Amino acid sequence: MVDLGVVKDEQTARSKGEISKSTLGESEEDDSVEPIDPFYVSRYVARVGLQAILVAVNAKEEMRKAMEVARLD
Repeated sequence: MVDLGVVKDEQTARSKGEISKSTLGESEEDDSVEPIDPFYVSRYVARVGLQAILVAVNAKEEMRKAMEVARLD
């Protein structure tokens, strides 16, 4: 179990600057975020869009088949 009083005290101390990450054995670089290349984002969006189109086409095809079966019955 985590003692919430200890966690709260640690958070308070961090916010006041009394405890640094290096004191706790953490890396100072943990907060850095790598920038995302727009090329990869556009490829991902295109792939998801293509998948959505393929799902719609397949659904249309399945609906057509179901309508044909319904007419035959």
